[in-house]
Amino acid sequence: MDKAYDTACALLKHMNVTDILSAVCSHNTNIKPALEDEAFINQITKLVIFLISDKYILLFVRL
Repeated sequence: MDKAYDTACALLKHMNVTDILSAVCSHNTNIKPALEDEAFINQITKLVIFLISDKYILLFVRL
């Protein structure tokens, strides 16, 4: 996932994007549903706040 994210960031920077959030994902969803993953919920909350504040870059990676 790191390589894909790094590549996406490089491309976005070439398009003059200045605010890029970290990737949002929930691992091991076959064991623990994403809605029970506190780290994932915190990441989604930060993403929502970011989007509400008139910034529109979303990188979503599902493993």
